[in-house]
Amino acid sequence: MKVLIHTAPNCVQCTMTKKALQRLGIEAQEVEADPKLHEIYFGSRQRPGCVELNSDGTAKRTWVGFRPDIIREL
Repeated sequence: MKVLIHTAPNCVQCTMTKKALQRLGIEAQEVEADPKLHEIYFGSRQRPGCVELNSDGTAKRTWVGFRPDIIREL
């Protein structure tokens, strides 16, 4: 399983999300988000924007913010 994390500089929630994924052994790729595209893609300015990927690279699920409930489900 792979997760893309769209981050912003000095984002505490982004750091917490990355650490939670690492603890569970989930591969995460960090991408610095373009603010305009981030809002269009996620419908929110909140960071991080996360995308769980299917094995073929397509988006399976998206969420914003530090969501330990979703991370535990992964």
